[in-house]
Amino acid sequence: MTEAGASVKSARHPWLDELEQEPEAALEALLGGYPLVYPYNRMDAPDSAFALLSASDSTSSSKQILDGAICDWLERRRKLRPSGIRQQRQRFIREVGEVFEIVGLLGLASAAVRLRQQFVIWNDFVSRLSDSPARDARAEYWRMLALTQPLVAQTDITINTQSLSPLWMMICREAGAQLPREYLAIGLLGLRRVPQQAGDSEIRWLAGLAHGFLWGAFRRLVWMRRRSGWSGVARLSC
Repeated sequence: MTEAGASVKSARHPWLDELEQEPEAALEALLGGYPLVYPYNRMDAPDSAFALLSASDSTSSSKQILDGAICDWLERRRKLRPSGIRQQRQRFIREVGEVFEIVGLLGLASAAVRLRQQFVIWNDFVSRLSDSPARDARAEYWRMLALTQPLVAQTDITINTQSLSPLWMMICREAGAQLPREYLAIGLLGLRRVPQQAGDSEIRWLAGLAHGFLWGAFRRLVWMRRRSGWSGVARLSC
């Protein structure tokens, strides 16, 4: 690395100053493609946020500021209706998904707790924000919930740490059917990250794994039978 490159990397990034002065504007700039200098210029918003805050000399305070800005930003977005224009809708979904990813990646406690406490509200919101594997805010919301379960348990002891287990089992069961098959990884992550209680074993995680693979194998069998023209198994799947 050149001396100039090393100097840029070690210097405090101006975005961090913007975050402290105008948190919401700084978050909007990050999501909108802020022209980050080396070495962040090729990263997406979540990776950029992680790199910027990891390199910060005031990481704790910067994370708290970003945490609050994200809570406010999400609340405003939840009250909006995505545009019917395809490009604008895709941007809306991408930005919401990236904010959920930032919460999980940086472990932003206030946002994580709020999004867990208001699960019914946010789960309904993201149910309409799943257009494709590349534009899927619902997947990012569920993945964030899975990742932050230990953090939420430590931050708010009033939350039932086991309450999301049925969600993870449902995801494992429906991955490849009512849900995209890629969701199996989210369900298994959720089961793996459920805070352990005294006497707990890995039975839930193993059950989710079995659900995913057994149902996946059964559906592949149905598909193969249908292609071959035999409808016996197909009738069993109805």
